[in-house]
Amino acid sequence: MSQNIPKILGHRGEMMPEHIETINVQENGLHAIERGLKFSDGVECDVCKTKDGELVVIHDAKCVLDQVEYCFTDNLSPESALIVGDRTLDEMDFSEVSTLRLKSGEKIPLLKEVFDLYEKYPGKRMNLELKGPNLALNVLEKVHQRIADNKMTVEQFLILSFDHYQIYEIRKHDHLGIKLGLTFLRSESPALTPMYPWLPKGSTSGSYSCFSADSLKSDIVKKVNPDSIIIPEPAFTKENIDIVQQHFPKAKTAVWVFSEVQNDASTNFNYTIASLKGRIDAIDSIMIDDPENTTEALKNTLRSAL
Repeated sequence: MSQNIPKILGHRGEMMPEHIETINVQENGLHAIERGLKFSDGVECDVCKTKDGELVVIHDAKCVLDQVEYCFTDNLSPESALIVGDRTLDEMDFSEVSTLRLKSGEKIPLLKEVFDLYEKYPGKRMNLELKGPNLALNVLEKVHQRIADNKMTVEQFLILSFDHYQIYEIRKHDHLGIKLGLTFLRSESPALTPMYPWLPKGSTSGSYSCFSADSLKSDIVKKVNPDSIIIPEPAFTKENIDIVQQHFPKAKTAVWVFSEVQNDASTNFNYTIASLKGRIDAIDSIMIDDPENTTEALKNTLRSAL
């Protein structure tokens, strides 16, 4: 029955802040991504685009309540953060981005460098999240090329984003059947917060959406016809998994789990998994911050709920 176990993935490879000092690991860095590949079934990582079109792997912005916080420099060393100042990644050419360093001392990896790591871990999953505007077709081109070169397979990829319009662009142009996912905020979050408030006025910009039955009825969600719906741990319930399958019978649910949840035995996450007994096959993947110490225990919990 092991084929029914969801994929366990390292969230941004590995994102335990204390590991920056102890083992020199920074989320979305090559060291973190390799640890995610080593200790789990693959990784979720974030891809952004520089001003001159290079695809790099780093997290650039997040939505907190109804405000978008641009957090690109949060990942950088103090010296590199000073160089960036108040600029955004899409205002910088790669020649400058390549000189920046993460808090771990590593450079910001190219998407190609992350792809190359996968050659050491054949068959492992990549949940590739689009961050920043106007990069969907650039990413699709690189994924298609990787598959055409027989270095990765269609089955290894799930491309996802909070920006549902970019995922729709991929759906329209993809001819290989790559799996696509739409990401939502938790149900009680404010909806329709613009994703890229730093863009010039009048620019096309998607909005964050919160998860609900109504949100799955939107025109853009129906046009995408997603293979997966991605939700945060607080929204990960049997009721919401059932809502996903009521609207999209072939779709599965994926979830990202906060580190304080996965590492605290007193939390309800194990109880949540147990409550899904008989519905585990409706889960695509679970993205965790600490794959080294969490993957096997989580797989055992999932097996007990089959």
